[in-house]
Amino acid sequence: EELDQMRRTTFDAALFRAENYWDKGLEPGMKLTTPEPRLNDIYRHLILSCLGNVTKDPDHPWHIPYQFPGWDGVWPWECAHMVDALCSVGFHREMEPTLQYFTERQTGLGKYEEPGRGPEGDVKCTYGCYTGNFLLRWMNETGSVLWALASKYLYSGDQEWLSRNKESILAAWDWIQGERARTRRFTEYGDKVPHYGLLPRGRVHDWNDWHHFFFSDVFSWKGMDTMAAAFRNAYLPEAERLTAEAEEYRKCLLDAVERAQFPDPETGLLFVPNLTNYQQGERGGLWWADGPSCMFSTGLLDAAKDPRFDAMFQYLERTWGTLMGLTNRMDEPKELGKDNPFWYVNSSERGYFQNFLARGEIEKALLVFYSNLVYGMSNDCYQTVERIHVSDANYAPFQPNASGNGRLIDMFRRMVIDDQEQDLTWLLRGCPRRWFAPGESILVEDAPTRTGTMDIEVKSELNRVVVEIETPLRESAPELRLMVRRPDGTLPSQVTANGEKTVFNRETIRLGRPTG
Repeated sequence: EELDQMRRTTFDAALFRAENYWDKGLEPGMKLTTPEPRLNDIYRHLILSCLGNVTKDPDHPWHIPYQFPGWDGVWPWECAHMVDALCSVGFHREMEPTLQYFTERQTGLGKYEEPGRGPEGDVKCTYGCYTGNFLLRWMNETGSVLWALASKYLYSGDQEWLSRNKESILAAWDWIQGERARTRRFTEYGDKVPHYGLLPRGRVHDWNDWHHFFFSDVFSWKGMDTMAAAFRNAYLPEAERLTAEAEEYRKCLLDAVERAQFPDPETGLLFVPNLTNYQQGERGGLWWADGPSCMFSTGLLDAAKDPRFDAMFQYLERTWGTLMGLTNRMDEPKELGKDNPFWYVNSSERGYFQNFLARGEIEKALLVFYSNLVYGMSNDCYQTVERIHVSDANYAPFQPNASGNGRLIDMFRRMVIDDQEQDLTWLLRGCPRRWFAPGESILVEDAPTRTGTMDIEVKSELNRVVVEIETPLRESAPELRLMVRRPDGTLPSQVTANGEKTVFNRETIRLGRPTG
């Protein structure tokens, strides 16, 4: 009977069944249709690739968020970049069992905990830690999971879920605070030690260096800061305390950065190092990603206002170089120096796309985006990789790469909806000018925001552009600003919203806080 059924099955029927299966997987999330069909395929593929990397554990209640299918390793920092991006485009429910992988295994509380398991470092206690399953456990793993958990709530508004996980979240929070308390020490002269109020010395990532790396604390602060926002949004009684403690952590980090930075003697530029006790002349580890890059990508430093952004980018270009829109040349092997052909992709660039948008440098942001597509994924199956060899296209380790997928999904979303500013959401700011050429259209459907779901439809005509926006209905919705960038740079002569004349400045249209 089975053989007879197979004989009657045509290729077209089998393909139709397979396509429906994958289309169903895409249904819960944001739909994006741009004038570039290949981009539309890439966007959908990135989501499915992430979901394909998340594996049901038959013996436990969770889904295992493998970084890539060739190795059964889970890195919480990498996972957070995937979870945050997927939640931002509507797959928060699909991420619930993935987040259970961390909460059910949480040291001291989880039903399936491994007693004593924590990060590699000078830690005194492990109660409340979140960890992955890899042997090399980073100091920022607990903070990274807090960031992922907060993103799940902020894009879903699921207060019941947040309340159900509150005990776990607060235990993780208290672990970070407890370890930070141990570094609040002073020198014999009464000065704060360089790592005052930061986490203890420990493993920053898979490199073997143990130190007070800013990377460890920046992402731990990011998790606390985002979770404090989630508690405020849910009006939980702990929100005020969490907000104050996250702000105090931020101040400790900013103080430590200011104590560590110095004018570079060769370039005269202000140099921001990646660790608190910096040895002049030594970059150490992945200096760019461990230091200024993560500070700006998390919002610890404001790329739009802080002069250190320009200073550090100039330093990078003069000393280490960039590859089109890519910035993260590997430090190893060190003997290759400036001729090193190995580059990380999809690591720092997620932040720089976001940073350039915030600075209004849209063409630079698009260079970062398209460089990631060209160098950071295969041209046929759209498989993202962790790093590349610039002259060997077959060098493509750790693919398909879950966090690489997530970082590109984040860029896709920010092209059309960018809510990195607290009370301001930008629409269409990251779109290429050619998308607004006469006859072109853009469609965004079922896009989650922190205040509800949004739809956007753009139709460009010869002498006008019509944009229909279905905005979230919540009263707390932020101010909306819309950018319309015609290919020839033509500026609008008039803008109306719902028939009323509207304020605009060149290509930026201020819509206020509309509903409906």
